Amino acid sequence: MRLKMIIFWLVALLTLTFIGWVNAGILFEDDFEEKSIDMGKWKPSQTWDIKNGVLEILDNVSDGSSGAAWGFGSKRFTDFICQMDLQMLSEPASERLDILFRADGEENIYSAQLVPNGFPTAAKNHILWYRRNGGRETWKKQKSTKLPFELKMDSWYQVRLAVEGFSFEFFIRGENTEGYEMVGTWEDDKALHAEGTIGFRTNRLTHVQIDNLIIFESMQDLSVSPKERLATTWGKIKRVFNSKKTSF
Repeated sequence: MRLKMIIFWLVALLTLTFIGWVNAGILFEDDFEEKSIDMGKWKPSQTWDIKNGVLEILDNVSDGSSGAAWGFGSKRFTDFICQMDLQMLSEPASERLDILFRADGEENIYSAQLVPNGFPTAAKNHILWYRRNGGRETWKKQKSTKLPFELKMDSWYQVRLAVEGFSFEFFIRGENTEGYEMVGTWEDDKALHAEGTIGFRTNRLTHVQIDNLIIFESMQDLSVSPKERLATTWGKIKRVFNSKKTSF
C-alpha cells in the first residue's frame, strides 16, 4: 500500500513538473477550438469568425470604401516571438494581410504586411514593414522585401514574427518543408513603440485563416517546448479533418 502511494505521488509530481515545463515561456496561446471568439483574449473586428476550429477573417469589400477592419489582442507585450499557422485564400481574393504588433489602438502600431498577389502600390510576393504614430498621415511604409519564394493561395504556412528591442524579423515555413526561411527584417531607428498588443488589419479583398497562435518569450522557448511541436502536429490533423468537411 505504501509503495502504491509513493508511486502515485511520484507520478503526480512528474506530471505537474512536465506541465509546468511545457508551458514555460508561453505568454499567450489560442487554438481557436471554441465555438466563438474568446472575448477575454481578443477585441475582434466584424470580419472575424470561428469556423471549423480556425480563426477566419473575411473582408469582402473590394473598393476599400468602408475603411480598414482592425482586430486586436487584449494582452500587451514587449519582446516576444509570435508563431501561427496561416493561409490566404483565393476566394474571393486575398490582397494583403497586416500582422500588427506593439499596437496601441489603430493609430500607434507596427505592421508586417504580407502581399501575395500585389496591388497598385505594392509588388506581388513581398513583405512590407509599416509604422504608424498618431494618425492616418503617419501610416508609412518603411521597408519592402521580396519573398524568396511564391506565396501560394490556399496553402498553409507557419509564420514567426520575432520582436526584440526595436529589431524585427519575419520567418515562413511551408507545410511540407523542414526549416524556416527568414523573409524580412527591419529596425525602427526612431524606437517609437516599446509595448503593445498583437492584431490583424485587412483592407479591400482579404480572406485568410489563422490557427495555433502562440506567443513565446524567446527563441530558446521555441527550441525546447514540446507544446510547440504538439500545436504544429495538432494543426495539421485539424486541417486534414476540416478539409473533409468544408471547401473554401
